[in-house]
Amino acid sequence: MTAIAEKYSRAIGSSHLEWRIDPGAIDVLTAAGLVDDSLGVGLLRLRAEFDSISLMPSARHMIPRLKSAAGVTTRLIALIMIRNAGQRPIDPREIAAKLLDHWLSPQCPSCTGRGMVDHPAAVGGGRCTQIVCGACGGSKRRTLFWKHEEQAFADMIGAEMEAKVDAASRRIRRLLNSA
Repeated sequence: MTAIAEKYSRAIGSSHLEWRIDPGAIDVLTAAGLVDDSLGVGLLRLRAEFDSISLMPSARHMIPRLKSAAGVTTRLIALIMIRNAGQRPIDPREIAAKLLDHWLSPQCPSCTGRGMVDHPAAVGGGRCTQIVCGACGGSKRRTLFWKHEEQAFADMIGAEMEAKVDAASRRIRRLLNSA
């Protein structure tokens, strides 16, 4: 998480919103409100909300219930439809749901993000050996199980999501530095 994302995350949860000479939570929230890219700021907010519940066992299943999830999902569906423009038969809601789920929690659940798992023969006694995780192939990230043509499209949208978050973070930083 970037420094701006952390500041924004703390500012969202702050109850101490007052104007001061040095930049505080209210300045960060004001700067975020002035950013033109609503999807980028929405994704920053959604990640901050998810991070607050991410240690819960069923956190991934709670994503649709987060406060900013509906708005971000709607904007992401619109982006998917614009970028697709009838070129391929897709379900934008399914792609948006999978992308948000993977973007918020990319860690492989089988190996808990280590890329290695205990060898089944070693469990129950003897020397514990580790083998490459079969679920992620050692990449430490969950797979999305896309059809081949959907995967390239999803990668393009995922890269655009990251670019929008980075652009929103840079804009917030510039606004805070100019204050």
